[in-house]
Amino acid sequence: MEFLNPWGLLALLALPAVLALHFLRRRHQPLRVATLLLWNARRRIESPGRTVKPPLNSLSLWMQLLAALLLALVLSAPVLRRRGEELVIVLDSAYSLQARAGGRSVADLVRAEARAEIARAGPGAAITIFEHGAEPRRLTAERGGAQEAQKAVATWNPAQPRAAWAATLALLRQRGPARGRVLLLSDRPVPEGAELQGCRGISLGIPSDNLALLAGTRENTGPGRELVRAAVRNFTALATTVEVRAEALPVSSFGAPEREIARQQVKVPAGGSSIVEFEMPVSHNPVRLSIPEDNLNFDNELFLAPIVQRPPRVVIELAAEGAGEIWKRALRAAGEVEILTTATGTPAPELLVTDRPERIEESGAGVVLACGGAGEPVMLRPPFLSEPRHPLLEGVDWGGALLAWLRPQGTWNPPGAVARLSAAAGPILSEIPAQAGLRFLLYADLRRGNLARQPALPLLAHNLLEISRGFVPGLLAANLGHGERLAFRRPTGAGEVCVSQPGYRVCSTSDSLRLAPDRSGLFSFACADLPPQPLALQAADEATSDLRDRRAESHAGPALAGSSAARAGAEFGAFLLLIFMALAGAEWRVAARSTAP
Repeated sequence: MEFLNPWGLLALLALPAVLALHFLRRRHQPLRVATLLLWNARRRIESPGRTVKPPLNSLSLWMQLLAALLLALVLSAPVLRRRGEELVIVLDSAYSLQARAGGRSVADLVRAEARAEIARAGPGAAITIFEHGAEPRRLTAERGGAQEAQKAVATWNPAQPRAAWAATLALLRQRGPARGRVLLLSDRPVPEGAELQGCRGISLGIPSDNLALLAGTRENTGPGRELVRAAVRNFTALATTVEVRAEALPVSSFGAPEREIARQQVKVPAGGSSIVEFEMPVSHNPVRLSIPEDNLNFDNELFLAPIVQRPPRVVIELAAEGAGEIWKRALRAAGEVEILTTATGTPAPELLVTDRPERIEESGAGVVLACGGAGEPVMLRPPFLSEPRHPLLEGVDWGGALLAWLRPQGTWNPPGAVARLSAAAGPILSEIPAQAGLRFLLYADLRRGNLARQPALPLLAHNLLEISRGFVPGLLAANLGHGERLAFRRPTGAGEVCVSQPGYRVCSTSDSLRLAPDRSGLFSFACADLPPQPLALQAADEATSDLRDRRAESHAGPALAGSSAARAGAEFGAFLLLIFMALAGAEWRVAARSTAP
């Protein structure tokens, strides 16, 4: 049995009060008579004053004591529990439980509440602890002991973004009907309508103000310069000015001392956001942005990692004299590039420029551009029909170009080729559908005409390099938020891909890799013989950082539908109240008979 209102047991003090009244009963006046036969119906004649005497063994006394006992039980709201019942505690692991108020964090309040419930259940109780988060999991054995439950509560650490309760409630339903109590401990109101038997939510904590760094980017703004930008969110009801610091971190050691770059004062409106920007030299080091500590520390810093990617490898196989030099000059002018030879053992390039169409199928390159055609060249002038949204032709102006066009015949006219740039005479640039990579055919001789001297060729080479960078092994995005996909390209024949930080490491041999939901900050990405690349995973979001809708510290969280414990206590209390009323009426009847003349 458990008492939902233990203070109601103070009503048991009525028992000694009833006994005291029966001890201090009235004194009787002695009267000598010959017989009592004629005195049964006569009232007792008592003298004033009281004396202490043993109570009479009367039905009225026992009924009064029983009525007082039942009244105490009604006030204490007892709940009868069957043997084999269990206690299930679900701990919300949102970052917001790290917020502190009055020197204690909300996580400390949740731990204290869980420990009290475990102690109340007793050392022999069957207890199961679950963690609510993006991936709900069990922290103890199914129906484990109190000692294991206390250890799980002590080591539990809330370090995840806020997550919906649907997955956790579904996990609890899969276990079947609970044979006891289910407690959901959080800092926010727990969703109603879960229809879990014996389940109730408890919200702990107090509403608080908070500042947060929620989003950041790094982008190149010019030769040797980059711009670091972040959004500062104000969850308070007043406008405030906050200082934001930018620091560069060493690549090799995330824990080494940082180097401060700049500071900036930012005014943030009430309930709004402001953008802070730092312009700095291009660096391959991670950058940390931070604001002073407030009620929630986890969202006061933001890590931004650079994209460290080697330049695309390019192989040029052009037999015509001078054609290869034209493409080398155009590609080097378009961006950083590594031009390889066709020697044996050369790794598969990201871009291949060739004059042999059979290399389109043979080559393992990500992008292949075959230049050539059949017959004598025909000089073509604009206008040309171009597909402007195609990534290879985006921004290319063909207005002043004079093309030496080669007719597509034989192997230069494969089935399925789709024209992307055309003239009245026929296609100038076509794309061949391929299962892996991109394949293009350019029907032009760059040694003739004026394309080699027009802006169209460097722009075309720039687009080729940008497409080729998507095939360079390594990270495709170095800064991620929780829930975003880790995008990377695996080198050909590579084994494991690993992501690690001090005390944590996860590897995968597939093209998908998932990080633990309670991990954030800076990581090191390693793949095959590639140099390690920094990776930043952010944890802050608006749902977790907004502390205004938290419940005050209270046990009055909304009970979920189907709370059998509360319902059983109410039914048992009503039953006891009916018995108490029946006893009170019976005692009144007995007392009335005993005093009747």
